[in-house]
Amino acid sequence: MALQDRCLAVVAALLSSRDADDVALAVAALPVHLLDALWNLTKANASSKVLDAVLSNESSCVNLTSFGGDLTDLVHTWHAKRMGSAIMELSLDGVAFKPADLYVIMDALPQLQHLRCAYVSAFSDEHVRLLTTLNLCELCVNWCSGVTDATLSVLATRYTNSLTALEIAGTTVTTQGVLRLVACTKLQRLNLRGAETSKAHKSEHCVVACDQVTDLPQGLDQLIDIDLRGLSCVSTDNLTRVLSPVWPHLERVSLGETALTSSALKEVLCHGCLELLDLSWCFQLDAATIISCIRFASSLVTIKLRCLELSDNCLEAIARHCPTLRKLNIARCRNLSDGGFQAIASSCNRLEVLDASWSLVADATLLLLLDCAPALKRLCLQGCKAITGSFLDKLRETRPPLRLASLDLSWVDAVENEVVQSVLPLYPSLVVTGYYGEVLVASSV
Repeated sequence: MALQDRCLAVVAALLSSRDADDVALAVAALPVHLLDALWNLTKANASSKVLDAVLSNESSCVNLTSFGGDLTDLVHTWHAKRMGSAIMELSLDGVAFKPADLYVIMDALPQLQHLRCAYVSAFSDEHVRLLTTLNLCELCVNWCSGVTDATLSVLATRYTNSLTALEIAGTTVTTQGVLRLVACTKLQRLNLRGAETSKAHKSEHCVVACDQVTDLPQGLDQLIDIDLRGLSCVSTDNLTRVLSPVWPHLERVSLGETALTSSALKEVLCHGCLELLDLSWCFQLDAATIISCIRFASSLVTIKLRCLELSDNCLEAIARHCPTLRKLNIARCRNLSDGGFQAIASSCNRLEVLDASWSLVADATLLLLLDCAPALKRLCLQGCKAITGSFLDKLRETRPPLRLASLDLSWVDAVENEVVQSVLPLYPSLVVTGYYGEVLVASSV
């Protein structure tokens, strides 16, 4: 840890002590970049005293996500300090504000360019209308049920020349509102995801209307990142018309649970610069089309092909054409055998994350994978019935160096907790998920 970081940690601890009045006065005089760093260290349990000392109306980037103090104190301090005039980036993700609180926080942000309000149930169209900035570049309001077509109307009217990124997954927008985005010609990233990501964040009364969007705006030719997961009501023809012009320069494309067909995907395929491809749950795709897609995307870093009718040839194509692959999700692809997994193990030596849940992968292949992919950090083997646990015995005997931090063995019948417990002391940073989802770590044995 650098000297400055150590000093800031000490100051943060002093601010949290009971007798911190003198420290708070001194802290308030620090340069704004140090105050910003202190805020990130203290916001989890910031008292009114800390708020008054650390929040600065000269800050250009304020992150309120993970704030754990009293929201009444925060709003009062925000208003008293007249925060906002210098803010260019503001993150409110997951903070349980009331609507009235947001009116205070959102008031007078003339320089705002980046706004994140994901999972803030009180956030609504009215707060978007309140914005005074003329140069909003990025807006994330994922899972804000109060966001409707009215917000998209504001964006399509005020920010046609500045908006480059928009995330409205899980909101209550409709097809009519989404089509208005055709005016936002500078858009590079668009997230319209309709599928639910977390039941914990979804109200019983929240209607996720994104699922019912039936048409998409065309002419957004600067898109490099598009997420349409769960939009099963969008026709294949419409998907093709939207994707064809932008596919050559797309970097990230997520089409899971859409109506995409093999013939439609073949129409848009060309050599491009894809880094992330998600085709999970696209049941109308066949293995041959997946292989063709992989051949055109040698720069892929993340591939998600969950619950598809894949063959070992698909994994062999990935191994052959995607040498920089880091994340692979092929969970519930039941036709894959050890041959395909061995191809991945032998060729994808940069792999960091593998989800092979409910597959036929066996112990010998896992050992090969751990040996050939030294960067592997997360390995999900949920429901893999061919595993006996002998790969853990081998690890205990040979003690190879591993970077593995997470291993999911839930619903793996033949692996006993005693075997897991014998390995954990050798890898103190490893967290294992047991048969029933229980968490096993070295300190628990």
